[in-house]
Amino acid sequence: KCKEIKADGVVVEKDGEERFLEADHILLATGLRSRRDVAHSFYGITQDTFIVGDCNRVGNIKDANELATLIAMNL
Repeated sequence: KCKEIKADGVVVEKDGEERFLEADHILLATGLRSRRDVAHSFYGITQDTFIVGDCNRVGNIKDANELATLIAMNL
């Protein structure tokens, strides 16, 4: 369970124990339905925030991965 996103990683909880995972990039998947409200709540937390996949438009995982890769390579 993601507890907090920080500039240099995320705080996660598993089996009641929290730990910090360093990360350069973070991908948040919120389930089968678009949660644009959740996605938009991340704007301003980090320097770069992008909406890809079904949250952006209905598509498939291959297209979402390609867009995410393209964005990451151009940061």
